Amino acid sequence: RINPNESIRVVITDEDANAFIQRLTREDESIQSLTVAFESGAAVLRVTLSRDLLSEFDIQMPFFIRGDALEIKLTVNATATDCKPVVTVKSLDFNGWPLPIKGLVAETLNALINEEWPANICLEQVIFSSGELALEGHRR
Repeated sequence: RINPNESIRVVITDEDANAFIQRLTREDESIQSLTVAFESGAAVLRVTLSRDLLSEFDIQMPFFIRGDALEIKLTVNATATDCKPVVTVKSLDFNGWPLPIKGLVAETLNALINEEWPANICLEQVIFSSGELALEGHRR
């Protein structure tokens, strides 16, 4: 149990994050791979999806996107503002092509965070370094 105003530091490694992701996605055949890597100043999420997933939603791919897999690379960083993380999308690539929707993706992620972030936790700092993510703050 954490007392009010007590400091909190949570460290998440690449290995721990990827093991958790594997458990969550193990039975989803449309996700061929999903990994996260923490780097200095950023997190890089790589997802490879089956092209069949889009046909389930009746989405047609442009002719220049070839192959059976869809590869998405999302690079983000985050800061702490008003006791919550605020995500900034640094880049978003789809099969190697940059997508001009970074603002929309960041807005969506931040809206989800605002809804789900625990009110009794005040995040003060987000630190991305090679192989790990550290979150520092306190309990309100």
